[in-house]
Amino acid sequence: MSVQRAVTSVRLQVAYAGEQGIDPAACLAGSEIPPEMLNRADATIHAEQEMQVVENLCRHLDDPVRHGLAMGQRYHLSSYGVWGFALLSSPTFRQAIELGVRYLDLTFAFLDIRLEEEDGEAVLILDDETLPETVRP
Repeated sequence: MSVQRAVTSVRLQVAYAGEQGIDPAACLAGSEIPPEMLNRADATIHAEQEMQVVENLCRHLDDPVRHGLAMGQRYHLSSYGVWGFALLSSPTFRQAIELGVRYLDLTFAFLDIRLEEEDGEAVLILDDETLPETVRP
């Protein structure tokens, strides 16, 4: 998980947590992400730092599943920068999926995501086996 990623996802998570009454310091605890970094458009962090924020949120939110779904609705293709633009520019849905899977390192995903095809059917697999148990829900 040592891939560098934009701080955008953490910014969205901290904003959502604030709406739930959770202090930004509690969200960022142990992540080594200074609060002022959230305002820098060019800031990057390590995936491990973001995972620490996710773990903090799971500890502080009463229902991680409900909150995870609500928070996920805030992620739009524009949140992903060039990756999202590339998906929007794909001529077909299939090409968008293939491109998206190929360049997963440009996303905020922690899951193992892969496309499998068999007998003319395509299945997008979202595998959470590598995630800590505390954040799987």
